[in-house]
Order: sequence, then C-alpha cells, then structure tokens
Amino acid sequence: MDNEMTLIAKLGFHHLDHAPNVETVDLSKFRTIDKTIWQQLGSCNWLTLCQNALVLGPHGIGKTYLSAALCTRALQSGYSVRRSTLSNLQRVLATQNNNSDRQQLLDVGLFTNLLIVDDFLPGLLLDPDEAAQVWAFLAGRQSHDSVMLITSLPIHCWRLVDNPLVVSYVNSILLNAIVLEIKEKLCLRPIRRSD
Repeated sequence: MDNEMTLIAKLGFHHLDHAPNVETVDLSKFRTIDKTIWQQLGSCNWLTLCQNALVLGPHGIGKTYLSAALCTRALQSGYSVRRSTLSNLQRVLATQNNNSDRQQLLDVGLFTNLLIVDDFLPGLLLDPDEAAQVWAFLAGRQSHDSVMLITSLPIHCWRLVDNPLVVSYVNSILLNAIVLEIKEKLCLRPIRRSD
C-alpha cells in the first residue's frame, strides 16, 4: 500500500484512492473505448516510438483515471513520467522564457519520457505568443519523448490562434498521436447529495 501511495503522489493524482493499472481497469464502464487502442497504449510501444496520445471525452467521465493507469504502466516499464496542467505548463514556460533558464524546466521534470498535460483546453491559449510557445514546446518533444494530452474538447472544437506556425505544430502532434476517445455520457464520479 505504501508503494501504491508513493506512486499516486509521484504521478500527482492525489485525488485517487489507489493507483490504477491497465490490467485492473474495468473497461465495461467505458463501453465506447476501442479495446485495441487501449491495449496499444497499455503496451507502452508508443513511448518507445516517441508517439503521442490524446485522451478525449466529456468532463468527469474518467479520462484522468485512465491516464493514471497508463502512467502506472509506463513507470513500471521504466519510463519517466511527469503530469502537469495546461496552466502550470504555461506558467513554467513563461518563466523559463523570461529567465532563459533551462534548469527550471529540468527541475519541474518537463524533460521526461512522457509528459501528461491534464485539463488541456486549447481555447485557453488566446495569446498568440503564448500559444506558439506551448505548441512549439509540445511539438519539439516528438523527436525524443512523448506527450499525452487529456481534454474534454473534441479536436474539431479546438480554437487555434490564426498562426500558420501554431497550426503546423498542432498538426505534427496530431499526426503522431494515438487517440483514445470516450464517448459515454454517463459520469463515473459519485454525485454528492445534500440532505
């Protein structure tokens, strides 16, 4: 149990009671998940090939839970993993840009085999320079590392700044990505009722 809690803390999934893994995820709760894609992601071969992953689905459906299971598998397979949110990534990149200090990016662990960006909402990247910086960073990882983007927005709803360079970065990430889409409408989180 201590190892499991250490793993949860290491991944930054503090809200989970236990560390899920690929074998124990009950896929019957995720009827629309393509089992072949789940197995492909669970094998971690995509990490060896420096491919990316997109986990798409409605808010509260279990995207973060599934990504935690994939993270557990990646760590067990010897890959380094770091989880962040889009807002944290933006803050770190902005600070790094101002200070020209690559060490800060190293300190927060953004140079790992797998960077997971949870709560990824491209519409929040409204500033063209900020958007270009985030997308350039993510696309720049492709030659040596992987990115997993977890988002509730379908790709066709991503609002991108009108910048051909940003569109190029996004396309390079998407063309090299395995997409795990959850289409269920039911929410897996318990609903708290007030008495």
